[in-house]
Amino acid sequence: MSTSGEGDNLDGVAVIGMAGRFPRARNVDEFWRNLRDGVEAITFFSDDELAEAGISRSLLSRPDYVKALGVLETRSCSTTPSSVFNLRRPRS
Repeated sequence: MSTSGEGDNLDGVAVIGMAGRFPRARNVDEFWRNLRDGVEAITFFSDDELAEAGISRSLLSRPDYVKALGVLETRSCSTTPSSVFNLRRPRS
């Protein structure tokens, strides 16, 4: 074994453990499967869905406004636009 650093292979990465929550994947195995299979994990929302969720039409018309989000699916969370963006309608 070389102690001078010559011949060391520093180009690789070793993943020794991983946990997490990911859009459209309930666990790490599903996450890797989605990556391998090219599964689109981002949810895209229509203007009507976002307007119903309380996003203003003026904001929706901006070219730099992104109408998408990586939604985490859980049993205790709805995935409607208003719940995803945590918006509440103003009280009248």
